[in-house]
Amino acid sequence: MGLKPGVRVLVCLVSIHLIVAYGYPDTEDISCETKETCAACIRTPQCIWCADIRPIKSEDAVKNIPEQPRCTHRKFNSESWCRIDLVVDKNETLVPKDDPFSSQQNNQTQVKPQHVKISLRRQEELRINMSYQQANDYPVDLYFLMDLSASMEPYRNNLAKLGVKVVEAMGKLTSNFHLGFGSFIDKVALPMTNTQSEWLKVCKLKDGTRCALPYGFKHQMKLGTNVSLFTTKVEKAEISANLDVPEGGLDGLMQAIVCQHDIGWRKNARRLLVYSSDATYHIAGDGKLAGIVEPNDETCHLDEKGAYTHAEILDYPSITQMNKQIQKNSINVIFDVTKAVSRDYQDLSLRINGSSVGLLDSKSDNKTVVDIILSQYETLTNKITMTSSHPEFIEVKFFSRCMNQSAPLSETNECDGIRVNKSVQFEISIKAIECPERPEDWHQIIEIKPQGVDERLTIEVDLICDCPCSKPDNGYFKANAPECHGNGNLACGICECNKYFQGKDCYCPRNGPETTEISSTGCAPANATKAELCSGKNRGKCVCKKCECLAGPRQGDKYMGKFCECDNFSCPRSNLKVCGGPSRGTCYCGKCICKQGWGGDSCECSTSNTCINPVSKKVCSGFGECKCGICECDTIKGRTGQYCQDCPTCSNQYCETLKDCVECYVHKTGRAVVGDGCDSSECGNVEVSEKVETIDEPEADSKYKKCMVPDDNGCTFAFKYEVGGYQRGDQRFDKVIAEKKKKCSALPLFSPLTTAAGVILLTLFLGLLGLLAWKAVTMFYDHREYVKFEKERVCATYEGGTNPIYKAAKSTFNNPMFGTESTAQ
Repeated sequence: MGLKPGVRVLVCLVSIHLIVAYGYPDTEDISCETKETCAACIRTPQCIWCADIRPIKSEDAVKNIPEQPRCTHRKFNSESWCRIDLVVDKNETLVPKDDPFSSQQNNQTQVKPQHVKISLRRQEELRINMSYQQANDYPVDLYFLMDLSASMEPYRNNLAKLGVKVVEAMGKLTSNFHLGFGSFIDKVALPMTNTQSEWLKVCKLKDGTRCALPYGFKHQMKLGTNVSLFTTKVEKAEISANLDVPEGGLDGLMQAIVCQHDIGWRKNARRLLVYSSDATYHIAGDGKLAGIVEPNDETCHLDEKGAYTHAEILDYPSITQMNKQIQKNSINVIFDVTKAVSRDYQDLSLRINGSSVGLLDSKSDNKTVVDIILSQYETLTNKITMTSSHPEFIEVKFFSRCMNQSAPLSETNECDGIRVNKSVQFEISIKAIECPERPEDWHQIIEIKPQGVDERLTIEVDLICDCPCSKPDNGYFKANAPECHGNGNLACGICECNKYFQGKDCYCPRNGPETTEISSTGCAPANATKAELCSGKNRGKCVCKKCECLAGPRQGDKYMGKFCECDNFSCPRSNLKVCGGPSRGTCYCGKCICKQGWGGDSCECSTSNTCINPVSKKVCSGFGECKCGICECDTIKGRTGQYCQDCPTCSNQYCETLKDCVECYVHKTGRAVVGDGCDSSECGNVEVSEKVETIDEPEADSKYKKCMVPDDNGCTFAFKYEVGGYQRGDQRFDKVIAEKKKKCSALPLFSPLTTAAGVILLTLFLGLLGLLAWKAVTMFYDHREYVKFEKERVCATYEGGTNPIYKAAKSTFNNPMFGTESTAQ
């Protein structure tokens, strides 16, 4: 009969638990020891490698003394394991450049440090402290990029009058302000723009003038301080038209960003770009409608007149390309657009970091546009957002308290409330997730920069995915080393054999026999007639008369020993770990080799002095045995406590010893009273140092012991004593603290006999009272029934000799139709 489904599931779960808990080695703990090469070791978190040369001693092999592992956990690093200069464990941080904050013109510094070099191991984290402080009078570059299609004519006229007001408004924020201007329409290709000359002749603006020739993007004025030139350039900017609704704004935006020299963007300046339009935009892929299939190359293509030369060659840029270049060049984009298309640009702003959206109105005055610029600038400068350019195999996180230094450190890359000359600190966590396959990717440069500010912290990251001692130019590298019999290189303390030899010391030819009688000698015990070579093919292989042991069946398992007869996982466990874990011991040949401070079959017992009473300095106070760091007290003698220091049931407990003296000193009663004082021979060494109202229970680790003892008159009194100081017998005590008053229970009002008699009489009385009550109720009920019967008898209407319920046996019925004519017929 099979098990029920529920029982089978329970058995399965229990089996899985047992496999997990007992069947597998502690891979996290012993994974270091199983690494055979320095590269494999150094790529394992927390593992370190010893590059020292360690020849195998034959006497150790005979005695089955385990060879010390070359790879071990970092916490086990010691001189006894490896010389410090031969330990491969490189995590370094260098700061080549850390200039102080500065607000000097042309030398502003808002980010520190500026350059850091780190060495980072796989799955290990390093933290770097970085500070940002907004400089006073920081330069600002403002570039207007305007849609000059026909519908934007009213907005252009407003912009021409805007230059002076913008300079006046920005002058209140910074004295170092530059202004520039550029415009865009769309690609001169169908279906974006009508290329027929006849159409250009009939295309007219509101004032009757003809449309100018269309163009993709034109840089009109380089960033500078000439406000009158800005006004002139905007007024003279020609307006044209296109066919479809979307404009080529992203083409113009890309060129305005990447053409650093032509536009005139300054290196140490906050860069603002105001994008004005009343229409949506073309994106990557739209160029295919005009036969333009080559993707945008994100590079500058302006001629000497500032015209975009590749508008009809390259497709529109994608939003990802725009976001990349905006971040790379530290541009803050303000989309100043009409209400009709504001939703489209709000969606675009969500995908472009550091951008914002403002509403443009042709009927409003220039003050509204200035307010938009000032509002967006204020928002940008009051908030700092840290960005990072890191590859996918490196993880970067930001932590900060922002402007509240008393707040807990939290993960964030944004801080609000930034003020001039007030610094904000960030902790940057850098962690290598994996080692890339290509060695050229082991060196990375990460740029940490505030969004919209062209200053950065450059972090050079060297991923430690290999060991320096394995390189020929290292002092611990030997080519064709004698330790390898000249058949291989000695790197990081082990032999790397050439292709013709094998073995730990490169002594055995690779193409030679491996299982002949000659080659197998030494791979099995001499006195074993049918022993398998190296304890079996699954445990090791015989190479030139020596066993080279293999890895075990599961991760972290390892076979070892001269004949691979031992392993590191078949040992007793403590706390579900082999030999209690690597901090307590290691497993070798079925036995645990415990580290200092631990003992037992599975290294479960602490051998430290945790059983010594800190007061008496005796092991278990002399009344127990220390086993595995815990006192096993003599229960026959009634001993308890962490150090067997307590004995509540002992007849000679010190409460009894001190009882009479305390009663005499405090309460002036008891057996120790002699005349007006206390018996000096008995109480000479007892000192009552304090009298209190109530004595609380002492803490578990307190030196005080509490006593509650009775006197001869039925009262009790309490006191506590401190062990130590004075010596009395085999115990010592210093002082006594006692309660001022005894506790006496009130005398009983009646004797026990009187109380028992009263209880009996009360029970009888209550029983009799119950019987009387029952009898009274019964009599009342019977009387009521009798009166009811008499009343019914008197009111009866039948004669006395007649039975009122009698019915005669004969019945007579008359036929109503009898005697009628129908009957006669």
